[in-house]
Amino acid sequence: MLYQDICLVFYRKRLERRLKKKYGGDRALTLIMNGRDVGFFSMFFQVIGAVHFCKKYKHSLEVDFVGGPYFEEAFGKNWWEYYFSRKRFDFSGGGIRHDRVLNEWEQKDFSYYGRALSSSVGNALVDVVDIQDAVIDKVNDFKNKNMDGGPVVGIHYRGTDKVNGKGKESDRVPYEDVFDYLEKDNGCLFFVATDEQAFLDRMESVFTDRVISYNALRSNSSASIHRGGISGVSKYKAGEDALIDCLLLASCTKLVRTDSNLSYACRFFNPRQKCIIMGK
Repeated sequence: MLYQDICLVFYRKRLERRLKKKYGGDRALTLIMNGRDVGFFSMFFQVIGAVHFCKKYKHSLEVDFVGGPYFEEAFGKNWWEYYFSRKRFDFSGGGIRHDRVLNEWEQKDFSYYGRALSSSVGNALVDVVDIQDAVIDKVNDFKNKNMDGGPVVGIHYRGTDKVNGKGKESDRVPYEDVFDYLEKDNGCLFFVATDEQAFLDRMESVFTDRVISYNALRSNSSASIHRGGISGVSKYKAGEDALIDCLLLASCTKLVRTDSNLSYACRFFNPRQKCIIMGK
């Protein structure tokens, strides 16, 4: 086991002890989870973590994501249901359940806990949350038309607000570092998922017709798609694009990625995928 995997196990156990202290015991609870103003896969990990915890400790969970960066009233009141079929998860075995509305810090704990789950556990939970058929159909349609001719290397480059400004969370990986690494993958197609239009443009100029990409929303500046920094963007499509890009990346032969929850989630959809992380 790699050193970082060992650290992840200890971190997960520490989080579980903290969560158990709050929600453990014999009293059956229904944890009610509201939305936060964060990225799609931070919220995904939040739900995955809570589902796993509730199943283990015989609680129930209700996901009620109203508002936030993916809420678009025309598509419904709960944006989680735009993309996933289940919003209620009952593991309590019946009887009286006491509602507990989670505050923001408690939801963050579940997000960190979900992110720290093993790939095999996360893979089993993906079936539990049940992705909407309409999303799966779009993924399969793209794969059949564009990814059926041989090995495909997935590349996820996360830019914009992640690597810019005072609130940046990671150091920017130079485009050239990615290109230099990809030079060894002769004969492969490259599926590119990115929030930066400039990165996709450069990939297409360097690798020409070997590059394929989904028609996702992308930024032409440092403004992010999901934080509302770009006017006229469909919030619904922003979330759908994120999920579709993740599923397409997970279907690739190999994944080359920068720091991001989106491509980190690929391991839940394809636990055996080889992954190369670019950056420090």
